[in-house]
Amino acid sequence: MDLVKVLENIDRISKDGVPFNVSVETQTLRTSGAYIIGGLALCGFITGIIVAIAILISKK
Repeated sequence: MDLVKVLENIDRISKDGVPFNVSVETQTLRTSGAYIIGGLALCGFITGIIVAIAILISKK
């Protein structure tokens, strides 16, 4: 699969939502996905801060 096809698929999913075979509104799926991605990003940020603090403390 070449890069153009991958980018087209990502663009289509971001506009239309993830195609599931369930009867759920696409807005609900987009909102849920946004909360999940945002939560993962926030957890990664907090973990990075904790690791940075641990490294700074261990150097003293």
